[in-house]
Order: sequence, then structure tokens, then C-alpha cells
Amino acid sequence: MKEDFIIVYTTTAKEVDAVRIAEALVSERLAACVQYTKIVSHYLWRDSRCRDAEFLLAAKTRKRLYKKVEKRIKELHPYECPEITAVPIACGSKDYLAWVSENTKG
Repeated sequence: MKEDFIIVYTTTAKEVDAVRIAEALVSERLAACVQYTKIVSHYLWRDSRCRDAEFLLAAKTRKRLYKKVEKRIKELHPYECPEITAVPIACGSKDYLAWVSENTKG
């Protein structure tokens, strides 16, 4: 299978926002799977050190869908400057990656 797959990450302060983003990405077939979990983030924002409980989302998708995924997250996200990053999936089970491919927009 010669296709590039990625995991897109974003964070939200509220679980309701994590659920809304996850459900939209999956139902719109922009991601085959979105997982989220509670985390604690330490960061700088407007010259202040911050520490907040957040939810980290990991969306499994195809590289060619990144711009659509980013746009959709921005539409749904309450943050002024949300984290939206992607990392390549260097290796993966052939069956799993085929499933990701089958469950995202062509």
C-alpha cells in the first residue's frame, strides 16, 4: 500500500468539545478513528506560564486530507489558537492502514 498516513493532534479544555470534534471528523470521513484522553498541559500563553487539564485528540487519517481536517477542527474549536499538528505514521499494520484508507474520503 503506497499511501501516506498521519495522526493529527489537537487539544481542548472541555470533553464536550473533544466529542464534537471527534464525532465530526469520523462522521464526515475525514478520519477513520479519533481517540481522546485526559492530559495536563504546561505552556506559555501571552507571556504567562499556564498549566491546565485538557483532552488530547489523536485522529488517524490520510496525509492528503490534512487541510480539510485542519479546516474542520478550526471551525469547531473554541480556542483562539488551537494546536493542530500532524505526524506521519512511519509503519503500521497493513490491515489497519487499509481500514484507515477505506474509512476516509477518497
